[in-house]
Amino acid sequence: MISRIKKLIPERYKNVYREARFEVSSELDRMYLRSKARIPEKYQNIYREVRYDANAKLDRIYLLSKSQDQLMRRIATGAEAYVADRHIAEGKRILYPTSYYHVQFNRVIDYILPISLKLRGARIIPVLCNGFHAVQCSVLPGVFATRFPRQCRELCNDPGHILWEKLLGYKPLRLTDYREESDKSTAAGVVAGIDHDNYSRYNFMGFEVGAQAAEVVANGNNLSKVLPGEPCASELQLHAKNAVEMLLAYERLIDEVQPDVCVGTLHDHYQWSSLYHTARAAGVDYYSYAMLDKEGCVSIGKNVRNVCEVDGAWPSFREAAVESGVWQRFDVFMARKADGETTYFDLYPKLGAKECDELVARLDPEKPVAFFPVNVPWDNAIHNHCFVAGNIGEMVERIIRFFESHPEFQLIIKSHPMELAFDQYEDLPHTLRRILEDIGARLGENVFFID
Repeated sequence: MISRIKKLIPERYKNVYREARFEVSSELDRMYLRSKARIPEKYQNIYREVRYDANAKLDRIYLLSKSQDQLMRRIATGAEAYVADRHIAEGKRILYPTSYYHVQFNRVIDYILPISLKLRGARIIPVLCNGFHAVQCSVLPGVFATRFPRQCRELCNDPGHILWEKLLGYKPLRLTDYREESDKSTAAGVVAGIDHDNYSRYNFMGFEVGAQAAEVVANGNNLSKVLPGEPCASELQLHAKNAVEMLLAYERLIDEVQPDVCVGTLHDHYQWSSLYHTARAAGVDYYSYAMLDKEGCVSIGKNVRNVCEVDGAWPSFREAAVESGVWQRFDVFMARKADGETTYFDLYPKLGAKECDELVARLDPEKPVAFFPVNVPWDNAIHNHCFVAGNIGEMVERIIRFFESHPEFQLIIKSHPMELAFDQYEDLPHTLRRILEDIGARLGENVFFID
């Protein structure tokens, strides 16, 4: 193991490595294998770079791991034999785009779904973006695009080729092959003059390139909305142009392939919404999937922007009586959430915590209580579109003002724990604490804030 890791160490650290090997080899080996040991502090920087390089190399070799990939290839080969032995004819042509391959869940789903569809006679036509963007994309924007070409290759392009070519046996199309030289000048002309106060007016082929670019810029810079000045100004231009170029390329691709259906990951920003828009304009149905809160489950929606849209069912549902069994299941579900047993929500850090007890003591037991767990504001900008306000900041202000004018009710408003995941947390302009300060929220009477 040590010898393999040594090969991955950058040349400038080789002398340090030789001097340190005897002292840290056992810790390094255990850390790399089980992540349980602690490397001496003076070697942490060396180890982090070694581990990054080692993981990157493994990602370029395997989709999941050596043994898992071998099993996946055997299953795919078996599926191919099953289709051939039973003379299953190819039916619908399904265009399948690149997914979020930096998330392992999507790698697995993009393995399972194509095999399942193939066994039912579908003809799968995968398309990889193939490094379509040069500087940033909507998956790696803003502060997350620290070394974009390398990230693009290691987190998206390489896993995509491993999945579709090595494991599933396809020859994927490349979106870069559907780009024309004139697209860059077209895109530049479309987005000329775009800025933080006019982006919503920018459209192309019926697609909201300005609004979609603004979502990505806000999310990529840990903001709840686009701000004037840099880096937002230049990144608005960049991502709006990216979206225009993708629309043009996808339009040519769909004209050539003539798919019956598109199947892909949730199209919550332009990397996929551009294909969704182009497909729907051509009359092609788009099935999108997303991971939900229930372990082992995936939700699939047809021709919807948000996979879990329930607008159509709401008018009848709101008038229906809720059976006691439904409330019981809801209580069990919320208890699991409150105990931190699900991925998306943790009530305090744990029921019974000192802070939770202190909060309960401050509440008036005679007044109803509403709970508002706020998503990470910059994630809300792109993932959870707000239908009652322009952005999460406006929504928070409207709710706060309501409770300030209705002292007969109480509100608990809680920030998302992932706000603290960023080193520059204290300087971020749109944390929930900062939003509350900016609007002058009166806390402590009937509005209680959990940071």
